[in-house]
Amino acid sequence: IHICAYANGAPNHYLWATVIIGNAAPTYKMVRDWGEQKGHLVHLKSPHGITIDKDGNIVIADEGSNRVLRYTPDGKFLGEVGLGPGDSEERQMPGGYFEAPRAAAVDAEGNIFVSDEGTGARIQAFSPEGKFLYRFGVKGNRPGMLLRPHGMQFDSKQRLFVDDVDNFRISVYDHSGKFLYCWGQDGLYPGGLNPVWSKYSILF
Repeated sequence: IHICAYANGAPNHYLWATVIIGNAAPTYKMVRDWGEQKGHLVHLKSPHGITIDKDGNIVIADEGSNRVLRYTPDGKFLGEVGLGPGDSEERQMPGGYFEAPRAAAVDAEGNIFVSDEGTGARIQAFSPEGKFLYRFGVKGNRPGMLLRPHGMQFDSKQRLFVDDVDNFRISVYDHSGKFLYCWGQDGLYPGGLNPVWSKYSILF
């Protein structure tokens, strides 16, 4: 059971707690873990977002290395999505480079979408093999624009919902990147998006 309390006078008026009903303590079983040891990092630097591709492999948006990495479920490195770190405009390229990638999402066809909060504040789309397809998003605060895109998720109609941290809203695009609508506003009260918590990924 999730409980919300209102704390008068607190900077964030809403406080949350989770209560588990029952006599037995909750138990969790480790299924698998893997990673790289601090000081001996090979690929991971500051992993931020994670998703699963169409083949069941793990796609990680690594903000620190400006790369999007792919691993098997057992942690075997498979390669990269896109072209690695860099500014596409500086390189006079159509896209495929990353500056602080934040999250990844996979559509029904297996294409991989990556939110990037670099100079372009953009969403980039890649084939299931990791080849650049197209990008969309213009930096700004008007409807359809992005300031700092973070979490993303497709719904059953293949609309892409993007959590825009600095605009305090959810922007919705069709599969091709056409802006459909947005909702949300800065605020701690019902209907508002708390700037402290809005950075976390949205789930459907």
